[in-house]
Amino acid sequence: MDEISNLIKEAKPLYMKEKRNKRNARLALCSMFSVFLLSATIFCAVDVNNQNMVAQLDVSPIEEMGLVVDEYGFLMVE
Repeated sequence: MDEISNLIKEAKPLYMKEKRNKRNARLALCSMFSVFLLSATIFCAVDVNNQNMVAQLDVSPIEEMGLVVDEYGFLMVE
């Protein structure tokens, strides 16, 4: 019985090290996934904000140059 107890005491640090490595790998994977989701969310929010800013422009760049444009802001050719 003492031999088994000694074997268990000897193997315990190795078992715990393997368990700790698995936990650290899972933690690293979860943190990378979280960073990916956070950056994707921020990127989408910035993109939507830029689209809204472009949609709010009332004056066409062609009209700003002093050229004749139609009601859609396209260059008018007669």
